[in-house]
Amino acid sequence: MRFKTSFLITLAFQVLILAFDKGAGFVIWWLLGEDAEKAGGVLLLLNLPAILVAIGNLGLAASCVYFVQRKEVSADVAGRSSTTIAIVWGALLAVVLRIVLEIWSRVIPGAELPPWTMLTPMLVLPVFLLVTMYRSYIQLATGRIVAFNVTRLVPSLCFLPLFLLLYFVVTDHDAYHAAAYARFVPGVLVAIGVVFAMRHVIRVAPGFDRRFVGKALGFGWRANVHATLTALNHRVDLYLLGGLYVVATVLPENERLAAMQREVAFYGYAMTIAELIWHFPEALRDILFAKIAGMDEDDASRFTPVVARNSLAIAVVGAALIWFTHAPLLHLMFGASWATTWAPGLTPALFWLLPGTVFYTVAKVLQSDLMARHHLTSCNVATSVVFVMLIGLDFAWIPEQGARGAAMASSVAYLVGAIWTIVVYVRSTPVRLLDVLLVRPGDLVHYRGILPRTTREKPPSTDAASPAGPQRRRGDRGSVP
Repeated sequence: MRFKTSFLITLAFQVLILAFDKGAGFVIWWLLGEDAEKAGGVLLLLNLPAILVAIGNLGLAASCVYFVQRKEVSADVAGRSSTTIAIVWGALLAVVLRIVLEIWSRVIPGAELPPWTMLTPMLVLPVFLLVTMYRSYIQLATGRIVAFNVTRLVPSLCFLPLFLLLYFVVTDHDAYHAAAYARFVPGVLVAIGVVFAMRHVIRVAPGFDRRFVGKALGFGWRANVHATLTALNHRVDLYLLGGLYVVATVLPENERLAAMQREVAFYGYAMTIAELIWHFPEALRDILFAKIAGMDEDDASRFTPVVARNSLAIAVVGAALIWFTHAPLLHLMFGASWATTWAPGLTPALFWLLPGTVFYTVAKVLQSDLMARHHLTSCNVATSVVFVMLIGLDFAWIPEQGARGAAMASSVAYLVGAIWTIVVYVRSTPVRLLDVLLVRPGDLVHYRGILPRTTREKPPSTDAASPAGPQRRRGDRGSVP
């Protein structure tokens, strides 16, 4: 399947995921209304499985794509071995985190654990999410683009209806339990469904191929460092904000938890809004990795800069729209509670988040390219720089500034990480800096190529689309294979 076709399919599904997933988040936000404390608690609960999945991945998702794409291992061997690891490793992580959280609740003043009926589904869910992840990436590696995207879509599609059913009918307006089980049930069912759907490609019986696992971990551990740090960079500050604010606040102990959850809500929803601009590069990330893995260096050096600079341009436009429309839209959504409850904490956080979020879109694209071309160490260094700066600045700014401090720390860390990634990419390829950052008039050809044609005219991109095209000008790095 051609890259543009794969991209359009993935982008269409990404738009649906955005509509259902983010839409569900906004509906829950609206339902909770003025209860910022509960909104923050729900955010902390729902983000926990994603962090566990990032840690538990071990790089096997990238390894499944890489080795199956290159036909170095069969889909059956990769799928059965990775599923066995998902079950064992995911269960171990759940037990370890449960112990860590128990210790945390006993050490930190004012901290308390949610009830086991709420926490256990979030700790067990990563086992099923890992199984789904490995199987779905094998779908990607074997060209099943639609199946890959359907697997990603179904949990988002099911979450809101199930949450509303649980919230209004089953749990009597208990947002915490409703959110936990609305995430847990679809995750389990999708894992079972994808195992059944791929039974003709990957046998259902457990398996463990030591040779593949050794190669996969050898290749994937560095990719897992990148994936884990990326997930932590995007989510760990929610928990740091909560922990640091609880410790640093001078409020009475019985008010600390509520104050912490309010700050988490301000920052978490500001981050949710800011990250809307990442959905374009996120739609590209997986298919870009698979695409670059099968290209030579010259073709990749012409291909990636086009994706990077156009992703940046779209992010800039998206950020401007978000900034100028967020206040009136949220005022329409919340009424008077927007000005009294949310705006004082959320708007400053969003202001500081947007610059770093915009610029990091380039890093997301370039890191997919670098990983596919075996520059995993460079990607790990870039994400490590972001992580170290984020942690350090969180400790410096959160205790006094709360959500605003977390936003400032994130934005600065993203900016530095993006600059680092761009420098590494430019030095390791023949690509010039401006090729990565500035959109060219010729890029319109690629948009025309993916939009529905309304005329019978021959597209002007016929020659430009081929790296060896006779009309390609010297120095032109703008063609997309």
